[in-house]
Amino acid sequence: MSILLWFCHLIGSSAYHLYRIQLRKLGGRMWDQCFSVAQPTYRVVMDLEEQLKKFELELPLSFRHQSTQMVAARPYLAHQVCVLFQPSG
Repeated sequence: MSILLWFCHLIGSSAYHLYRIQLRKLGGRMWDQCFSVAQPTYRVVMDLEEQLKKFELELPLSFRHQSTQMVAARPYLAHQVCVLFQPSG
């Protein structure tokens, strides 16, 4: 197996974890900027919202919320999305 193919396989098999890390980093920035001692400015809130929208738009379709018809046809996707967006405890 070539190094390029091995690297693509490695990235593909860990995509879920990479997206989850990105989402948690974004959540951390939201927490730090919105729930600190000083209240966030409107600009900060709008920037964070834009970052969240960008994150959602860059997700592959297999990680996005699906319609009920899609879930019925591919139930593993529904589980994958629920695991990705589950609250940590």
